[in-house]
Amino acid sequence: MENLSKEYQKKLDFSSVKKDENNLENSSSFPIFSNLMQITPLTRLNQSNENSNINIERGLLKENKNNNNNINENRNLNKNISKKELKNYYEKQELFIHTSTKKNHIPKRGNFILRQELKNYTPECNAKCGIISNFVFMICCLSIGIPLIIYSKNHKEFILDYTNCINNKELYNKNTNECRIKFKLEKKFKSKIFVYYKLKNFYLNHRKLVKSKSWNELRGEEINSKKNCKNALTMKEMFGLNSSYYTNQWNYTFNHSDIASPCGLFARSFFNDTYNLTFENGTFIFIDENNISNKYLKNNFFKRRKNYQSKQWIDVENEHFINWMNVETFNTFRKLWGKINIDLLPGNYILIVKYNYHIHLYEGKKFFIISESNIFGQNSFFGYFLIFVSGYCFLVILILWVLALSNKEKMFDINVLKWN
Repeated sequence: MENLSKEYQKKLDFSSVKKDENNLENSSSFPIFSNLMQITPLTRLNQSNENSNINIERGLLKENKNNNNNINENRNLNKNISKKELKNYYEKQELFIHTSTKKNHIPKRGNFILRQELKNYTPECNAKCGIISNFVFMICCLSIGIPLIIYSKNHKEFILDYTNCINNKELYNKNTNECRIKFKLEKKFKSKIFVYYKLKNFYLNHRKLVKSKSWNELRGEEINSKKNCKNALTMKEMFGLNSSYYTNQWNYTFNHSDIASPCGLFARSFFNDTYNLTFENGTFIFIDENNISNKYLKNNFFKRRKNYQSKQWIDVENEHFINWMNVETFNTFRKLWGKINIDLLPGNYILIVKYNYHIHLYEGKKFFIISESNIFGQNSFFGYFLIFVSGYCFLVILILWVLALSNKEKMFDINVLKWN
């Protein structure tokens, strides 16, 4: 056994093996690592420390000398070799394959995804690039902005302010609480025509209003709404002595102490003016008040309670009420009231307004609006904004053009940068 172990040790001892010069020349670019990998734990244990250190140092010195000689030779070759030859030389697959171990599957140079050698592009910022990019962007803004302005200018809309009609004895009838207002349309309005009401100086986004709205109550759930409905809980707190709200549309009459459903300041401020439109000869124009609210809100957030005929002062599934309960961003807003499905020819018309909503306490205003269907309406802000952006791009183009003519060197050229 001792003889066998000695023979096996001699075979494993790398110092006893003669190195072949051809193997060294064809070895990989990691000669130190490949030779060290040949030292097994068995040889380290059996060899003496002195012999192992001497052999390792000798091997390292020889390899370092070979590496230095190769580096010097490469430097001398690079001086006389062209760039194309160098590129072809370094693209050889043999330089990137570990020849000492065939089992190690290293991807070839052609596999650019695994080796992360995707091609890159570094844009060069110069005056020409800046002028072209700004010019293209300017043309795009003009091609969108000008049609938008023309489209909004051709949009037809009629706005009628009827805030002070109750102060005019000729227009207002105290017995019926109605205002009869004559107006004239100078242009033809094609169907489909939308009817809006507009309020000015009314803050529907006020914190107290928003907090008083309970979605659970609007869904028809039985809840304790005292927290949300502070100062607007009972019918008396909601509407005072106004008897018109105490009898709902199902002919049920509430008491002053009954809890209002829905309650809160938001529901209390519900806009309840009504409109009727006729021709000058008295012919009635039908205003369709169906399908004017958001279908998702109507189907998911507004549901009647159980026994709603005797518990709710208003039908929460009423689409005018659904539109009103949506919070608005600004203090001037409009909400859809109905739709007219016939053409309105130029001529005289009569608007009959049931004046229920008083807005004089906070110096507000009310408007009746007739408008043709349009995505942007009569607001041409976006079109003018695009025209302004195109003008800014044109100014940048002029500045770059002047600077390019005044400088002999190329503007923003990386090659002409001077470093201190």
